[in-house]
Order: sequence, then structure tokens, then C-alpha cells
Amino acid sequence: MQQLFVRHQARLRQAGVAFWGPDVMRSAGLKDFVSSHVAGQAPLTGLANARAALALHVRTAHGCGKVVISDENLAGAMRVNYAQAALYPDALVRLSAVAELVPEQPSAIFVTIRDFAGYWRSVHAHLALRGVVRGSIDSTRLAASEGNSWLPFLRAVRTVFADTPINVMHYENAIVGRLSAAMLGHMLTVDMQAGTTGNASLGPEALADIAAVPAGPARTARIAAHRKAAKPLNNPFSAAETARLSTAYESDWAALRKGEITGVTAEPEFAAEGVE
Repeated sequence: MQQLFVRHQARLRQAGVAFWGPDVMRSAGLKDFVSSHVAGQAPLTGLANARAALALHVRTAHGCGKVVISDENLAGAMRVNYAQAALYPDALVRLSAVAELVPEQPSAIFVTIRDFAGYWRSVHAHLALRGVVRGSIDSTRLAASEGNSWLPFLRAVRTVFADTPINVMHYENAIVGRLSAAMLGHMLTVDMQAGTTGNASLGPEALADIAAVPAGPARTARIAAHRKAAKPLNNPFSAAETARLSTAYESDWAALRKGEITGVTAEPEFAAEGVE
């Protein structure tokens, strides 16, 4: 979705929508704010500097009635999730820092959640692509973890943004179109969505090929080529592990459908059909 909104920033701006993706939220003065603030490194000075940096983007967005912010790193880091076999375990403190930074509380929050087997495969491929992890996925440790639940993360979001409606959607191949339409409306986004899907996770052979290319435009092009030709990855989890992870994901959706977290709404279409 971030790539989609970047490609159509001019159109969004004409519709009164500004988009702050990673290029904004990780720009000078903002990139390390959340981590530094959480670590207690000069919190007052750091917050003032970050607010000053964000003010430049606020001025750029002048005249827009809506600002869309999208950056996963605001909630946490994949490397931490993988190391702790949990989903954004420090989201509460990180999002609290974000709440201090932004000039207004959000009018709505959209969260896409993914089945755990697919999520961990994606995380491992992402970290392997960047050389953070080596070797095969630690499937046994990940499948056995009690951290396989989206509910603690969603409770953290609810705690920080207590008055903001939170909408939860199921992540799958068509998520880009569904999410952008839910956020900005079908009329604005319908003809922006052609050919848009989530980034495909890459297998060991593709990762090895990419690792041989130095960082730069050639490596970026190689990654794009592999993603374009990517086939579904083999499931590294055993049948028993896959069943455990599926049960945990179904349990999350059952809880969301029952309204276990006040102010969090499960996607009606997916909630009605159940987990496949």
C-alpha cells in the first residue's frame, strides 16, 4: 500500500490527502526518535527536535484535510519480533512516543493481521534479505511460543489511542486494494489499484542470489525481479506446528468478533466467513 500511495501522491493531494510513509517518518530528525525516546535518551530535547522536524511536513501538508501515516517501525521491529517470538512486544512504549509526537490523535487506525505461519515466513525472509538472520527459519521455537497472538498488540494500540476507532483486517493477496478503499474510499482508490499486491516473500535460492549483489540500484532491481517471479514458499512448519498456529489465529479472530477489546472492530467480511 505504501508503494501505491507514493505512486499516486499527486492524485491524493488533489483529493486533500497527504501521505506520510517511511520516507517521511524515517527522514532527518524523525528516523531514530521513537527508539531514542523509548530508551530515555534526552526525551525532552529529542521530542522537541522531532516535533520541529515533523512541523516541516505539516506545513507541506497544508490544505489537506487528511494525513495518512504508514510505517510499521513505529510499532516495533521485525528483528525484535523474531528474536522474542512475539508480535511487537514493545508496542505500548513505542506508540506512546508516537502519540506525543503527532499534533493530533488519529481519527481512525487500520491494522492488518496475518496468520502466524505466513507472518513468520515473511519475517524470516525479510530479515534474511537484509543479512540479519542466517540459516533456515526457527520453526519449532516460533510455533511453540505463547507470543502467537495479535491481541496484546491490539490492546497496546487501544491503550495509547483510547478514543480512536481501530479497524482490524485480514492480510492476504488482495489486501492493498481492500485496505486503501477502507481508508480513503472506493471512488478515490478504485483505479489506483491495478497490479498492486503485498511484497512476495523470497525463498532460499532467491535470497542467495540477491546476497551476491552489492547494495545499490542493481540489488534493488534484482529483488524486484525475484519478487515478480516469486512462487509461494513451502511451509517450513510441520503439520502439528501449522495446526497450532492456525488454532491460535482462529482464537484471535473469535475474540475480536466477540468484541473482547472495546473499540476494536473486526473486518466484517472476513469475520463472517471465518478463517480459511
